[in-house]
Amino acid sequence: MVSKEGDIYITSKRMLIVADGTSSVAHDKILDVEVDQDEKLITVIKDGRQKPLYIRVPDPIYTACAHKSSLRSMRRSGQVPDHFHRR
Repeated sequence: MVSKEGDIYITSKRMLIVADGTSSVAHDKILDVEVDQDEKLITVIKDGRQKPLYIRVPDPIYTACAHKSSLRSMRRSGQVPDHFHRR
């Protein structure tokens, strides 16, 4: 079920997953982030991708909050429309 397992970095513009290489997902392409604290997983639903991305992280709640905080900063600066993210 886990798509990626490795280090995750959240910048002001994207989420970087460093595992067997580096993958990045721009915050404005993320439609939803779900948290499974018991399994230490975040589920990323990305625009243009049929299947969700399952990422195992040490602290999924902190990771999801960091993404949401970055998205809020992007909204304030006008980089993402207010209506883009449902949550």
